[in-house]
Amino acid sequence: MIPYLLCFSIAIIFSYLSELYLNKNKGAMIFFALLCVLVLGGLAGTRDLFIGGDLRIYGIREFAIANESTSFGGLLGANDGMEIGYSALNFIISRFVNSMNGFLFVFGLLEYGIMYMGMIQFRKYCSIPLQLYVYLFLLYPTTFNLIRQSFACSIIFLAFGLYINNKKASALFLFLLAPFFHSSAIIGLPMIILWFFFEKSEKKHDKMILCFLLVFSIVIALFGSSISDYLINSGMISSKYTMYMSTSTYGSQMGNNVGIISIFNLYRLVFVVIYLVNWKTIKDNKLFLFFFVLTVLDFIFTVLLKGSSGAVVARIGFYFTWFMPTGYFLSINALKNTQIKRALTIMTLVLLTIIGVHILLSSGVTSNSGQFYPYTSQILGLN
Repeated sequence: MIPYLLCFSIAIIFSYLSELYLNKNKGAMIFFALLCVLVLGGLAGTRDLFIGGDLRIYGIREFAIANESTSFGGLLGANDGMEIGYSALNFIISRFVNSMNGFLFVFGLLEYGIMYMGMIQFRKYCSIPLQLYVYLFLLYPTTFNLIRQSFACSIIFLAFGLYINNKKASALFLFLLAPFFHSSAIIGLPMIILWFFFEKSEKKHDKMILCFLLVFSIVIALFGSSISDYLINSGMISSKYTMYMSTSTYGSQMGNNVGIISIFNLYRLVFVVIYLVNWKTIKDNKLFLFFFVLTVLDFIFTVLLKGSSGAVVARIGFYFTWFMPTGYFLSINALKNTQIKRALTIMTLVLLTIIGVHILLSSGVTSNSGQFYPYTSQILGLN
């Protein structure tokens, strides 16, 4: 536990210093941001190779294939259905490093760097250290398990941040790029269409949004499993994702992380309630309203539907969860009372610390099970 908490603390301090220089000294801001990302990438890259389920399933194999390939064309010839973007990234990184730990370090720098750039895009709505805090305790361990998908989720998060800041060409490029790392990232396109609807619609559409959420949740609850089966059987979703249809298989591969139903996931409802309490304020702010929808969808997919509709639904839900480092504090920032905002901020930090510690501790089941606790590293001499 100590390696995680120590690195989390150092990374948050560097993010605070980076934000401090955001409008004062761009060089200093970039320097501390890089240090923050280096800490997180270093923790990911120095871990032993049984930490993280996807490493054993495909991570080590794909890097070995890329490392042995003399050309990218040859790599594609040996490809076993892996997304071309992930294969290309393996190939490029393997030209510079030849160890799996080296790959994880470089891959981590890219992933956490992308996520950090996304947090900068939302800086005017929520401070970077607060966003990072939620990300570290809620999602960082998950990146050890979901190698491809967490990378795709981070790209979607950055793409949306760029889009709302009128960098639409770059955003659309990233939205189109993300599915090349994990095919589920196609969910990003409906998300941006939903935001486009928000952006262009009249302000008074709160009833329509609530009806949409209600109908959507009912449809997924009743037919989610059938829809998943149809998409896989028709070939629209790769057959390799059938492993996620089994809750037991999913649980054994993933560990007890953010996607597994437990009493600890019910805290999500707190933030839905905070948004509802501030409905009069947020219904006239399109960004806040959009994040309210994402927060509700995160709650629906993670808590209500995972058990009834299979783990594929939970996988889709990760794309909503990846926005929660911003979304949770947007709900608090909508409050007008400063003392209540401060109290809820502290409560949120304490709550997510408990959640994060629970996620880490509950993942340590048996040796070589893909858990991310305890953190062991032969490189660092941690056994």
